[in-house]
Amino acid sequence: MRVLKPGGTFLSYEVLVTDKYDKSNPTHHFYVDNISVCTCMPPLWHAKDFRAAAKKAGLVPVGEEDLCASTGAGQWYSCFERTGIHSILSSGLLTWAIKTAEYIHILPVGFTDWFTNCLIHPATDFVNAGRLGIVDGAVMMTWKKA
Repeated sequence: MRVLKPGGTFLSYEVLVTDKYDKSNPTHHFYVDNISVCTCMPPLWHAKDFRAAAKKAGLVPVGEEDLCASTGAGQWYSCFERTGIHSILSSGLLTWAIKTAEYIHILPVGFTDWFTNCLIHPATDFVNAGRLGIVDGAVMMTWKKA
């Protein structure tokens, strides 16, 4: 805020928790927490908290745009669905094959854990949370400094 000149524009594009998120719902909590943990990102901000923090800093909202809706690109997580990656990563067969390869020493010890936490969960949790409408990765917020 201190380096933005008066009348300057601040643009934000974040992965945010939506108003549909229910912190008392264990499934919601699992996906939102796991996205942060498995991507090594800080905890996801709730959109309303992000808006409040920007206003508190003296920014005036100009607009919000769902970048996927405005381009007709489909849901923000659709790249994982179109390519079939979500289906493949959600399959227990793939995990079984990796565990087996680790067991017979084709893959190093710990590979299954890495694969699960660094590949399977980020991709599948983004899709599952997106389908539930509790996480959005396509909202661009524009602000002006008064």
